[in-house]
Amino acid sequence: MCTRVIAALAVFLFLGWSTNALVAAPLGTAFTYQGQLRDGGLPAGGTYKLEFKLYDALTVGSQVGSTLTLNGVVVTNGLFAVQLDFGAQFAGSARWLEIVVNGTPLSPRQELKPVPNSVYASTAAMASAAAGNSITSSMLASDAASLNKVTAGLMNVSANNVGIGTGTPTQRH
Repeated sequence: MCTRVIAALAVFLFLGWSTNALVAAPLGTAFTYQGQLRDGGLPAGGTYKLEFKLYDALTVGSQVGSTLTLNGVVVTNGLFAVQLDFGAQFAGSARWLEIVVNGTPLSPRQELKPVPNSVYASTAAMASAAAGNSITSSMLASDAASLNKVTAGLMNVSANNVGIGTGTPTQRH
């Protein structure tokens, strides 16, 4: 009897721990930047002070967020990797990274491609603001949703009707 209680308690504790371990942490705003430095046409090597500034344009423009200063960045065979976190500065607009090495700005600025910008999906704001049953069939493009693309129970689909939520299907436009 005592062995069953201990075994049941162990299973209970494990299930409680494993359930908590599966809960995802919120996505942060940091990303990894990998770069290459050359000195006199050859791959650079050594320890450098690097500053990173985020801008809204390739030239001139306005700085977005704070300057990030990293002392002691090790560059090997011209290559380095750093973790950058400008905070919530990626809302879908184009961004360029200016890098300053030991006080000297590099040119041109580097365009940050959509990977950091994916931290904020432009459609996420709209989707998170949509109240339940607020999207009607007229808001969907023709054939935008099909039964195999939608989780069961969220959308009622038939040959001529589309219904959002649990309400009555409405005429498809």
